[in-house]
Amino acid sequence: MKLDQTNCISKAFTLSEVLIVLGIIGLLSAIIIPSFIENQTRNNCAYLIKSSILASNSLLEEAFTFARTNLMDEAVERLTTIRNCGGTVSNATTGGCWNTSSQHPLTTNVTDEGVVLKNNAVIVGFKSTVLPADELLFFEMDANGVAGPNFVGVDQINLVTCTTRTVCQTNAMMQGLQAQGYKIVPGQLLPADAQSVALYDRVFERI
Repeated sequence: MKLDQTNCISKAFTLSEVLIVLGIIGLLSAIIIPSFIENQTRNNCAYLIKSSILASNSLLEEAFTFARTNLMDEAVERLTTIRNCGGTVSNATTGGCWNTSSQHPLTTNVTDEGVVLKNNAVIVGFKSTVLPADELLFFEMDANGVAGPNFVGVDQINLVTCTTRTVCQTNAMMQGLQAQGYKIVPGQLLPADAQSVALYDRVFERI
């Protein structure tokens, strides 16, 4: 039996058709893959920020309950750190944990005393001496260190906490956060600005 070669040829893809399909696949990949990677980065950062905030909350709440004033030493002792900057602990290193050239300058309310956690998250603001006048303490957190993208609201978050119940009840900033539905207790880290509010709410599923 003789094969119908014309029929076989007519059913094959032409080179132009193959190139068009490959072009469409390439275009879709260029759109979908970066979006997928960005979503993965955001989800990973959200997980690291949430776990780091929860661990810090436990440390701070206990420190304020028992009137411990050296938060830096508490952080080194209680958190799983791979590096610490400042404080009086024997393995403290010189130099800050926060890279101001790539992670933006710290706000004036935040000290550069901090720790790098085992998960590579960086937290600064653990003062070596908490004074009675320190009604609010401010912290900055970066979920993945200098890896980027280093934007507040994405992988970085600015946080604040009140040091006593009286301050928690009377401070205007705390009252504003309470009006937004946040639980206000000494040692509870809360978002310190609008960009941080959006990230905090997403991380803790308030939205």
